[in-house]
Amino acid sequence: MFPTSMFPSLSIPHNTRDSQAGSSSHDPWGDRRLARMERKEPTRRLLRDVMALRRIRGMSQTALAAELGVSVRTLQEWEQGRRLPSGVGHALLRQWVETNHSDGD
Repeated sequence: MFPTSMFPSLSIPHNTRDSQAGSSSHDPWGDRRLARMERKEPTRRLLRDVMALRRIRGMSQTALAAELGVSVRTLQEWEQGRRLPSGVGHALLRQWVETNHSDGD
């Protein structure tokens, strides 16, 4: 093993948080990540409802995309979690779920 003084980029950086007595493992980036995930959860829940209702009704992604007026690719990206719908897309999905869910009652 080479001495780290010869290769400073290989040295392990000193983490000051670990060396502080009684320090908590507070991670501000983790807090932001968690807050963002919590903000997006209602939209993810809506998308799960859309997928479940679409499958229960026996609809294809193509049929639902045509009914909503969006491209099949957009619907696929929403369902696969690669993208989240914007305000207008979110409103379309929510209205579709409310309309189709009440039809089944």
